[in-house]
Amino acid sequence: MWDHLTYRYDNIYLTETFKDLVSDKDFKFLVAMSLQSVLKKQESRLEKECLRFGIPLPKKPVRLLHGLQIPNILFRMILYIETFIPVS
Repeated sequence: MWDHLTYRYDNIYLTETFKDLVSDKDFKFLVAMSLQSVLKKQESRLEKECLRFGIPLPKKPVRLLHGLQIPNILFRMILYIETFIPVS
């Protein structure tokens, strides 16, 4: 369960970073909605379950990219890598 919560924290961090870097208003809206309606709810539920079973909560990633401007081509490369290339 700790691993799932860590993975969810990473997903939220990445989604928030994409939301900050996206320039298309419609896509930004969709990303923000998925963040609030799915990812944050899952995070909350996993945190409650961890506390219920006495599992310590992992640390959340630090938001270092907030407000940073990345060139569009670099952003698209990061998005492609995170979406289509398996990490494991």
